[in-house]
Amino acid sequence: MALSSRACRLYVITGERLQLPRNGQTFPINKNKSEKASQMSTTSSVGAVAMNEPASAAKPVWQRLLPVGVILALLGTAYATGLTDYFSVEALQQNKAAIDAYVSSNFVLAAFIYFFVYTIAVSVSFPGASFLTLAGGAIFGWFWGGTITVFAATAGASIIFLVAKSALGDTLEQKAGKRLAKLREGFQADAFNYLLTLRIAPVVPFWITNIAPALFGMDLKRYVIATFAGIIPGTYAYAFIGQQVGAAVGADGGGIVKAVALGLGALAVASVIPLIWKRIRKSRAN
Repeated sequence: MALSSRACRLYVITGERLQLPRNGQTFPINKNKSEKASQMSTTSSVGAVAMNEPASAAKPVWQRLLPVGVILALLGTAYATGLTDYFSVEALQQNKAAIDAYVSSNFVLAAFIYFFVYTIAVSVSFPGASFLTLAGGAIFGWFWGGTITVFAATAGASIIFLVAKSALGDTLEQKAGKRLAKLREGFQADAFNYLLTLRIAPVVPFWITNIAPALFGMDLKRYVIATFAGIIPGTYAYAFIGQQVGAAVGADGGGIVKAVALGLGALAVASVIPLIWKRIRKSRAN
């Protein structure tokens, strides 16, 4: 004998095995268990809705804006204390001998200091980060300078990416409007390859490329991989140029000419890399 629709509903709600009615008998309903099951169902529904809410919405405004405040404070401190004056070729030339002496006796510590400074500079979008790449090549040589810079730049870019994604993502996207429409289209179509292209061929300022993926829903893992791989060619090229600049400091006339020629050659190679990458992408598309 098949269960009636009422029996089915009661079985689902109370979880009890029900006996079929005979001779006009009615079902005994356990109201306590029925109410308990109803409350559990309501609680589960509320919990599911709460889990679907974004984590940023649950955070107070001051917690979401705290990282931004830290970044602004670091930038203000750098400008107020005159630290920006040290991000120049003149400062590097004046202190090159002392820096070389320190690095030769404390290479690992010097590498960690450079890594930390570079990471902070990128994470706060400090404009002197490009000079630091040249300085890294001049101080550590093109290989070690380039290697440390790739890791430091990726770490710093990841920090500002997370800050933009958690603190100001929705606000920045609304404010940007049509100005970032082209970037939005590129990231929505193929976020990984689009970011990789922007890193290899930096036609967009580095700090914008750090923030834009966070506004258009790119995940951290793909962001880190695309950033790390994309900045390798240009970083090593600039580190090599920096090595030549460092070699030219204190050199005679012939040494300066040689260093400048090698630096210009590296710059020419770096400028050709984006063109090669574009051709590779076109050939893959076809």
